[in-house]
Amino acid sequence: MLIESCGKSIKVGIRKRIFIATEYISLNHNSTAFYWAKIALYLNKHYELTVICPQNSYTESFFHESKLNVCYINDLALDKNKLVSRVFGQLRYAWSFNRYILKLTTKNDIVFTGTNPIISMFFTALLKKAKAFKWMMLCHDIFPDNLIPAGIMTNGIKYKVLKKVFSLLYKSPDTVIPIGRDMALKLQEKGVLNEKLHVISNWADHQNISLVPKVENPIIKELGWQNNIVFCFFGNHGRVQGLSNLLRAIPIVKSDNARFLFIGGGADEQTVIDFVALPENNNSFYFGELPLLENNIGLNCGDVALVPLSEGMYGLGVPSKAYFSMAADKPILLIADEGCELDLLIKEYNLGWFCKGGDTQKLASTIDEICKTWGTVGELIQPREVLIKNFCENRSLLQFKNLANKLFQK
Repeated sequence: MLIESCGKSIKVGIRKRIFIATEYISLNHNSTAFYWAKIALYLNKHYELTVICPQNSYTESFFHESKLNVCYINDLALDKNKLVSRVFGQLRYAWSFNRYILKLTTKNDIVFTGTNPIISMFFTALLKKAKAFKWMMLCHDIFPDNLIPAGIMTNGIKYKVLKKVFSLLYKSPDTVIPIGRDMALKLQEKGVLNEKLHVISNWADHQNISLVPKVENPIIKELGWQNNIVFCFFGNHGRVQGLSNLLRAIPIVKSDNARFLFIGGGADEQTVIDFVALPENNNSFYFGELPLLENNIGLNCGDVALVPLSEGMYGLGVPSKAYFSMAADKPILLIADEGCELDLLIKEYNLGWFCKGGDTQKLASTIDEICKTWGTVGELIQPREVLIKNFCENRSLLQFKNLANKLFQK
């Protein structure tokens, strides 16, 4: 039997088919896009794969190179800082994604989605009941819980209604894939059955990240920080990154040898720009964004990778920057809720230091202690070796394939 898929005739029932529906997919956009690109390339080796995604310069470049089968939807320029624009944009995305899912899928297929665009979950849950396809969902975040630490919503009536609705939606897929153990516990609280939950951690491809001595790094050389202990925040300056707590701690750090470097952009970047502009904060520098092809420069900038998260982010996200920093052999200073996934990893594998989010004085004293003991303690931490053994790319990708195989056997 032949059906028309994005202008191409494809066979139904000959090969096992997976349809990935994602807002982001590219090797050179953001971390979510990167992970979906890697997953798609791997699964395409084993199944008949079709990707449904927005058409833009990032996706066009990726699909031109990869030759994967793609169904494009119209891209939308959404203003993420304006709620109305974002909601209406997500509704249009949700309709576009699920229109293809309705048209193309059968009960023998797997639909593989993420949690973005979040409104799309409503439509996919309804279509699953109608068409009986199998549904895998990869959770990079938990909605609407993440709106509170982001400062977008308060714990009022609207939030509680949304939380009940989405608790039902998270129970709809056949397989739910959280990226952390704390996130799995959050999903269990929402009623997701334990047998549906399969944790697959983020990862980094160490082969694409080369090690460069700090003294040879062009940014460090330009700043003249070769002999300082450099704490580097590299990544999205978003609302849930906990940057305000970090910025409050820096002025009370006592060590004259500590330096703080910020690379990236996002909703809170102006706060960082204003901070480093103050004369008294001359131990800090905001570099701005790096082209993705120069990520290796950013990853090799510092001695210690700063990974802060806002208070209340337990179970709601696992920053991918931690895994890329591990690949660059950088120990981690995590500022977050106790018991979160990265806290567990740091304690299990001796990856660096943990400081509870919101404790500004403790954070400053932890930085001072790192600077004081750096010559001995810093050399004992081996993040790259831990990543290669436990969080390599092939290991994680194989887990996605195994989960798909189990679903196809049901």
